[in-house]
Amino acid sequence: MNIASITAVSAAGLLLLAARVAHAAAPATRPVPATQRFAAEIAAFEKRDQAAPPPQGAIVFTGSSSIRMWGNALAEDMKPLVAINRGFGGSTTSDLLQYMDRIVLPYRPRAIVVYCGENDIAGGATPQKVLDNMKTFVARARQALPDVRIYYISMKPSHSRWKLWDRISEGNRLIKEWAAQAGVTYIDITAAMLDADGQPRSDIFLPDRLHMNRKGYELWIPLIKKRLEADLGDGG
Repeated sequence: MNIASITAVSAAGLLLLAARVAHAAAPATRPVPATQRFAAEIAAFEKRDQAAPPPQGAIVFTGSSSIRMWGNALAEDMKPLVAINRGFGGSTTSDLLQYMDRIVLPYRPRAIVVYCGENDIAGGATPQKVLDNMKTFVARARQALPDVRIYYISMKPSHSRWKLWDRISEGNRLIKEWAAQAGVTYIDITAAMLDADGQPRSDIFLPDRLHMNRKGYELWIPLIKKRLEADLGDGG
């Protein structure tokens, strides 16, 4: 083998070694897969549940950040109804399906309240996909808990996602029509969040113009609580 051949082989070997090193390092810089991005948050729920098991037969609120950011105040706001907050991250309906066996069904709730779908549409999913996932969620919930009541809070209007409002509204319309036939209670919070000009109110959002401040939740509370109390009574 001549010098040129040896040099070419050595160069090829160095390139191969560099590619292997880059491949080995890549996982540390890749985004966390969607199926794992809330794993730590879900595990934290489970750890707290082991230390202090929540009551069986309560009302589980679940879904995305509009539920998560309600925090511990949710349980207080729903009293005397017994409510558990299991909102997580900026979840989508696919995330909800992935984790419902771990943070919804184990509590054997008498009712499930869902706020989810807005992040799906913001991420490019179709309104039909949101509906399809909700159908799957309800079917799985009822298979495990035949008597469970299920409520869907309509996707909210916000300044940050106003450009998506046509698609969000379409998702709300599809879910509302399906819910009426499927025995799911649809809770519409849209009108309460719009001003006289049909725009999202400016006084009910945090500076990100997406998530609600306390005043926003105070609009939700009577709409949701009144419906739950009418169906479930004022306790339990």
